[in-house]
Amino acid sequence: MGKRDDSAIADTLTTPRMSAVLAVDAFATGAACVAALRSQTIAAELELVLVGPVLTLPEGVADGLHSVRLVDHECRELAEARAAGILEARAPLVFVAETHAMPDPPCLELLAGALDAGADAAMPRSGCATA
Repeated sequence: MGKRDDSAIADTLTTPRMSAVLAVDAFATGAACVAALRSQTIAAELELVLVGPVLTLPEGVADGLHSVRLVDHECRELAEARAAGILEARAPLVFVAETHAMPDPPCLELLAGALDAGADAAMPRSGCATA
């Protein structure tokens, strides 16, 4: 499992509405997905959980987001890396992001709305462009 990194960036006093977990081998691998997550209509309520080996983040990566958490993990197995991120997520709702999928700006708000309304699970039918 991953090693917890308590150096969360941004808001640590309030609970985010949703956490987006993204496993990467280097920040550059997930940069386009992170940009798409930062453009979400609920970005200010979104915790980004980045899972990977000792990640170096560019300045401003947390801008517009509720918070960013780093989970140190070797990412040999994608499922293990994602599980490590999910365990560290602070929000009651978790979106498992992928480096090749860029959700359109209302995507996570629509998913959160469906779950808030009582759905047991939700997934986008459309609205995610792939690289």
